[in-house]
Amino acid sequence: MQQDFTQPSILTPVPLDSGIVAVEPALGAGGLMLDEPVGDDARATIESALSDNTIRVYNAALKAWSVYALDRGLRPLPASESSVINYLQHLAGQGKSLSSVRVVAASLSKAHKVAGLASPLESPRVRLFMRGLSRRIGKPQKQAQPLDDNALSAIEATARVPRPGRGGKMESPQAALARGLVDVAIVRVLSDAALRRGEAVALDWRDVRDDQRGGIIMVKRSKTDVSGQGMSVWISRKAMSALNAIRPDNYEGGDPVFTSAQSIRNGVKGKYRMTERQLSRRVAAAARAAGLGEGYSGHSGRVGFVARATRRNAPTDAMMRHARWRSPAMVAVYGRNEAGAEILPYISG
Repeated sequence: MQQDFTQPSILTPVPLDSGIVAVEPALGAGGLMLDEPVGDDARATIESALSDNTIRVYNAALKAWSVYALDRGLRPLPASESSVINYLQHLAGQGKSLSSVRVVAASLSKAHKVAGLASPLESPRVRLFMRGLSRRIGKPQKQAQPLDDNALSAIEATARVPRPGRGGKMESPQAALARGLVDVAIVRVLSDAALRRGEAVALDWRDVRDDQRGGIIMVKRSKTDVSGQGMSVWISRKAMSALNAIRPDNYEGGDPVFTSAQSIRNGVKGKYRMTERQLSRRVAAAARAAGLGEGYSGHSGRVGFVARATRRNAPTDAMMRHARWRSPAMVAVYGRNEAGAEILPYISG
């Protein structure tokens, strides 16, 4: 359907993805240049401010919004307050969770800012709508089960026991040992370093350094590391030993630490960098095999780190620095299940 967009504007790609449409200034009446478009190099620089996963999520949300808007004869960007409110209400009516709606709102806001436009998401009316939506459809957020000391010990004790494979065939002792060593290294490093899934699978062997007191890993790019400087994070001797147990004899610095099983890609057989989804599945499977039940995932490491540190009375600022958080509120969020335990000494007996 042909759409009529008011000049002086044309639809051009947002610097997030060439598949996303947005509005940039163009030629006005009489050929007067109102502004110049952002250059390709500048687009790449803007894009580098966001993680690859964030870009993927935002692009999916923006594409869905563009389809919705164009089908109704609405301009995708800049969007009006009313059209944004109606769209977010539409998503809620489809059964989308509050967190999903918030992701869409964030993607729309980011797209406006990247295109140099005022974001309707910052208007008082849209903010009021989001508060109302939170009251109407908001639910307590489920938190991943923590990879705390008990969980780590249970996984270490059972990780090398043969398990049935996808086809139901039992692993050989050699295969179980190789898989189990990787599982132990994953859960130990996730919990010790409070790694996000993306940070864990991005680790190369050049990022791992042994030390008499433990180990040091370089988190090359963190969600909150907007400058891309990276950060050295300490891990325990147990975690470092687990990494050394899976370090290949003939490795190169750029080889990934965590790899998927032998597979064939593009006709070539070999080991490849583990994906975030594969890592989460391995954590969940290791926890089930250890008798820990459900609720464990690639996010369990950060929750487990806070649980372990809180139980040892670690200072909040130290936990913030280690987990790469900019606000103490995040320590409280991840440690909310631990906070209630403070009263136990006073009511037990």
